Order: sequence, then C-alpha cells, then structure tokens
Amino acid sequence: WRGDMDLYDTLTAQTVEGLDAALGLAARYAMPQTLCLSTRLTLDPEAARAWAAHDGRDHGAEQIPRFIEWMNRNVELRHAAAYPAKGAEKPYVMELGNHGHLHYDTAAAAAPENGWTSHARMGAGRYPWMGEDASSFGEQRDNIREAARWFERCFAFIPRSWAKPGRGNDSETARAAEAAGCEVLSGSDIRARDNVLFQPPPHHPAGTHAVELTSRYPPDPQHIHHLAMLVFWLHRSHRLARPMVFMCHQHMRQWEGPACTRFTEEMLRRALGGFHGDLYADTMFAIGSYWREVLSPETRRVWVEVRWPRLMVRNDSDRDLVNLPVDLELAGDGRSTVTVSVP
Repeated sequence: WRGDMDLYDTLTAQTVEGLDAALGLAARYAMPQTLCLSTRLTLDPEAARAWAAHDGRDHGAEQIPRFIEWMNRNVELRHAAAYPAKGAEKPYVMELGNHGHLHYDTAAAAAPENGWTSHARMGAGRYPWMGEDASSFGEQRDNIREAARWFERCFAFIPRSWAKPGRGNDSETARAAEAAGCEVLSGSDIRARDNVLFQPPPHHPAGTHAVELTSRYPPDPQHIHHLAMLVFWLHRSHRLARPMVFMCHQHMRQWEGPACTRFTEEMLRRALGGFHGDLYADTMFAIGSYWREVLSPETRRVWVEVRWPRLMVRNDSDRDLVNLPVDLELAGDGRSTVTVSVP
C-alpha cells in the first residue's frame, strides 16, 4: 500500500484526522504501508500559509505543528515492516517515502520563485534549496535532498524510497532520485500508459542501480469497477510473481464519503486472505530492496546452485533471509518449492 500526501489540507482530509483513519484501517489488518510525503506544504507552516493566501482559501496551515507532534507521538517510522506490521510502542507503524519538497506538476507546485505557476515543472524557477547545478538533474536531486532534510529535522528519519509527484518526471528523474539517496523508486521512468495498461516488472532505470516499482491504476478506488480492475492486477501480480503497488492516498477521498475507505478495506482483505498466504506484504522500500538483493539479474547477491544431491544457497547480502522460497523445475515438467533460511 503506497499513498502520497502533497500538502496539509483540511479541505481534502490530508490532515491528522484523515491520516488517523488510514493508519487505523491498516492497523486493524496489520498491513504495512508507505506514505510518500511532499514536505513544503506539509511541514513548513510559513510556506503553507503563503500558498493558501495565493489560493484564496484556508487549508489549515496553522495545524502543521500539531501534525508533526502527532506523527512523532503516534507513528513508528520504519523502512521495513513486514506483515503483520505492529509497532513496538506506538499505535501505528509505516514507512515515510520522499515525495520531494516542491510537489511538481500539480497546483501545489505554485511558489513565489516560479511566479505562482500552477503545475510548474523542472526549470520554472530558481529555488532557495537549489545548488549551482540548475539542470533538470540538479534541480530534482536538490528538491529530493531538501525534503530529506525536513524529514530528518521533523521526524529524525531519512527516507530511502521516493515516489513521483504528479506526472513530474523526465529522463533525469531516476538518476536524480538515486543521487539524492533514494534506492527504491515509484514512477521514475514510466509513462501514464505503464500505470494504466501495462505492468512493468521491477527493473533498474537506465544509468542506476535503484529499483523501480510501478504503481497500478486506478488509485483511490471509488466504485465497483475500480475494485474489479485492481483485483485483476492483484491476480495478475500473483500469477506473474510481480510486486503490486496498490496506490491509495491516505486521505481515501474521505471528503466524498466512505466509499474509497470501504473499497480499500476490501482490497486489504483480498490480498491477505485470498491467496492462501502466497502474497508477501511489506513497505515499498522493503519489497524493492528484496528484489534488488535476491532477484535482480544485475545486482542480486543471493545464489542458488544444484550440486546433486544437494541444493546450495549462498547469501552474500547484508540481510538474514528466513524461509526464502526456492522454486524448482523438475524433470518431466514437474515443479516444487522449498524454503530455506540463510543468515
């Protein structure tokens, strides 16, 4: 479960109360989730007040200090939190992902440095957090780094995953995100059709060793047709052994009513109860880093050899692997799976 939060906004349930509902739902099912947070309008009250004044509506900027305090008191932040996800001392547990400081390609991108241009993209302005490199690569890298600084200042947490804001990506995005310290990416090198029609397997975007996990369409299910499409992707992911990033904003469109919340709950029930335990649920970073270490043809550090009559599994990674599934193809088209633990 990946969601995004672009700004603190009382008009669209991007608030303490809205997040409490999403985290409460995840906690009931012990479902891990990742919240990709854009920091400029969620953590900086001054910037949020200026943006609201330009927009002409009150979005609740004065509640931002309360939001930060609530997060620190109630949410245990982890990079990985495998199902069943439970906090040790706090009621909620989740991963915080980097969504950039300036949220490109939406109304939230409007800022004084770009002339309050809605849906501004890279190159639209010279921002105070930018370094000497004003190229698209340099701006995106510095935007992600600035968000990481806000994360560390407010939550003492450094994100290692990143998600694309809006449709704000280009050919430099993946390299920029990796250069800013993010190892697992969502939306870095993909087109809209990849979300809607295709299901790219996990891969390393060109020029990087980062891992791209592409989210599925539609996000934020609002009716039975949306649910049916997502169930299709769920079954296809299971059949092809590809990760599925279920994209649902933590606001769950609560300003419209309970429909998105109920359909999201149904997705959680199906994922956890409909596949005989075959689906492994974890945060976005955890799933991506597992693929990088165990399954990537370029970067994997776990090896399997057949030395008859033994099966040898060598673990050169930095992680202990418990109940690692090893698929076997046998003579006569037979198939089997065994699990091994390799520290």
